[in-house]
Amino acid sequence: TKGDTLLSTNDTIVRVDLDFFESDTLAKAYSYEKTEGYVNYFLNNLSKPITGLKGDNRIFIPDIYNNIDLQIYNNINGIKYYFILKAGATLSDINFKLTGANSTAIVSNEINVNCYINKLVFNSPQVYQIDLTSTITNTGTATWRNVSTDTYSIQSSVTTSTAYPVIIMVETNKTASPSTTGNLSWSTFFGGGSVEDLRVNKTNGKQYLTGSTHGVNFPVFNGLYTSQPYANLPDAFIAQFKANNARDWVGFYGGVPNVPTYYECADFGTGIDYDSQGCVYVMGTTWSDSLPTKKSSNPSAFFISKAVNPILDNNKDIFFLKMDSTGGVLNNSVEWCTYLGGGAMEESKKIKIAGTNLYMIGIGGNTGGTYPTPLHYKSGAYNETGVGHNQIYKFSNDCVYDWGTNFDNNTTSGGMFLNALDWSNSSGLTLTGYSESPNLPVTTAGANIPYNGASTGLMKGDAFWALFDSNDDIQYCTFIGGTDYDEGFDVEISGGFTYVVGQTKATSITPFPCQPSGGLYNDNTYD
Repeated sequence: TKGDTLLSTNDTIVRVDLDFFESDTLAKAYSYEKTEGYVNYFLNNLSKPITGLKGDNRIFIPDIYNNIDLQIYNNINGIKYYFILKAGATLSDINFKLTGANSTAIVSNEINVNCYINKLVFNSPQVYQIDLTSTITNTGTATWRNVSTDTYSIQSSVTTSTAYPVIIMVETNKTASPSTTGNLSWSTFFGGGSVEDLRVNKTNGKQYLTGSTHGVNFPVFNGLYTSQPYANLPDAFIAQFKANNARDWVGFYGGVPNVPTYYECADFGTGIDYDSQGCVYVMGTTWSDSLPTKKSSNPSAFFISKAVNPILDNNKDIFFLKMDSTGGVLNNSVEWCTYLGGGAMEESKKIKIAGTNLYMIGIGGNTGGTYPTPLHYKSGAYNETGVGHNQIYKFSNDCVYDWGTNFDNNTTSGGMFLNALDWSNSSGLTLTGYSESPNLPVTTAGANIPYNGASTGLMKGDAFWALFDSNDDIQYCTFIGGTDYDEGFDVEISGGFTYVVGQTKATSITPFPCQPSGGLYNDNTYD
């Protein structure tokens, strides 16, 4: 990304800075109460991406002004600021300046911060004290004062006691909610955690979700596993919603550790899909030694039970499973579940049902070592041997292993990510992602766009797109990118066309290979 300086384009995010004017520049901020998620930054002014940053729900800044502490709390409704005025504090010391908004103004004792896409409101300051018995006393409302352009302070005539600190609370919230007319028909919060994949059945309207959660109050309902296998560490969840958006069933899926550490019992759902019979297929990553596994009724089915296979201990592995349409309401609803791992580290990505088969993509571990990720080469298919990490797997719906291969450009140089896949009966399997290596198995047929990424430098490669035929051999494969960072994030086949969505940092100097088409939207300007 880069800073947007074009006022003619519609913004979807806006930044407004709040500066505590004339505060103590030596005051230190202390954060606590970590959030469950994390944030990644891919910015053009960074030499490399910053990933995996954990956030905090609370920040404490002691003596931000003389004898005034500040507590900042964050929740789903916005941010709350608590100014704690101790003995000797002067209320008029508190001043803050807002930068980045279109305009600001005091309206009915609230500060309205008007931006391009919405309005942020600082509500009327609330004044109170808490005595030694934790009783709230001496409550009242303070008033905002406009000091200068976009700069504000607080005035109060509320009677307070000198025996206790004075607390002034300022809440922020957006006054405008999304309109439900003609666009949003339903939305909801859904427990504590992250949703990693969602599918909607276009025939019956049912919705399927998977992800991970540590939430002790997660809204489980009718599932086979309705209590967390091990509290306080993440477990995968699987959910099915009805067409009317009511829960059909929601349950956990995870293991119990021998030693209660993160690296012994964390489980994550990353991909979900369904078949024509309403059965649900889930792919995930697990650190657990005792994930509930079950072999398919087919004698030829692939099966690894980590509990009886010591080479898999203490590593993260891929798991995948099939549930019937009851989704855990009945004890036999899990038709099969197996690990897919070797002696190192595996990580799941996405899953796609293909008629009576299923395709998955993931990251394999130690494929050139003593205990490699189990692959399955097939005559006539694309088979890449040797050391690899990005991998493609194909199984039947009763877990017979049909095909498994590396897809790493047959090279250990450069980075690569398989990010998404799709399948259609008429077109076959398609993939997209990112590659820093010019050794991608490109084909002369099709778009045949050459590798334009840099030969050196982190995150300077190209997006790619690949399509496989009915025998799982490569039919078309091409790069898509300019001479800077480009990456494909998702892909879908529809109406005989393949659609790829992604991100580019290609500028007018290093252009992205745009292809104008009559009557369609075309924008080849990097802005």
